[in-house]
Amino acid sequence: MIRNNGKHLEFGKGDIGIHMGDTSDVALLLFRNLDKPAPIGKLLSGQKRNEEILDTDVVMSFSSTESIDALMKCLKLIRRNFLAVSAQSGVQDLMV
Repeated sequence: MIRNNGKHLEFGKGDIGIHMGDTSDVALLLFRNLDKPAPIGKLLSGQKRNEEILDTDVVMSFSSTESIDALMKCLKLIRRNFLAVSAQSGVQDLMV
């Protein structure tokens, strides 16, 4: 859910659609609240190419591959940390 005027994107419930786009010099990701949740990770069909950007949408634009790599590196690190914490929590649950 996109909250707090786009300052907080809360992932994990399938209620944010991620739209991809590009121009001649920029790659774009647009995050939009969905009317109803969709399976996480499933690419949504029927996305319009020149869709109007809503006030509630959050847009990320990338003008270099290095900036995409930097974001991916951060996401991979937090994913690894999240998995480690989840695994550790599961082990602790078994010990109780």
